[in-house]
Amino acid sequence: MLSLTGLLLLLSAARLAYPLELELTTHLGNQQHFITGDEIKLLVSLDEAAYLLLLYQDASGNVSQLFPNAYVKNAYHKPGEYFSLPPQPQHFRFTVGPPYGSEWIWLFAANQPMPELPMKQQQTPPKQIALTMPEIQKLLSNYAEKHQFSLTHRSLKLMTSSVPRAN
Repeated sequence: MLSLTGLLLLLSAARLAYPLELELTTHLGNQQHFITGDEIKLLVSLDEAAYLLLLYQDASGNVSQLFPNAYVKNAYHKPGEYFSLPPQPQHFRFTVGPPYGSEWIWLFAANQPMPELPMKQQQTPPKQIALTMPEIQKLLSNYAEKHQFSLTHRSLKLMTSSVPRAN
């Protein structure tokens, strides 16, 4: 007969086998082309409560942490409704500027807090991470495996340019 503790451990292990479901898009949908000065709002949806980490990789390959940040420190979010970033424009804005090209938004979600990533020494936000995207993915994956929790991620490619849209 299975004890309550055994059943809880079994359920916990089963939960680890199924990653969190999450959705990442912009206020204009996916596969949009953004130009200089455009403001981008990101939308996130979860199927269950999770801790979030949102990273931005610019066209030069530099990675910055968008969320959590100095304005929104709570990484834990509940399911069932869209969470938008930035949450309120008066705190900060995502405005398109150089470098231009293929840029990426990476969203990581976990059922436990994730480790802090090593940051470059700088004075202005957003915080630049001292690792490449493959190094970050490996670090987070190894951490999740070591601490036995569920981790999943989504990425969203953004195309940016300095060329105005044709009317």
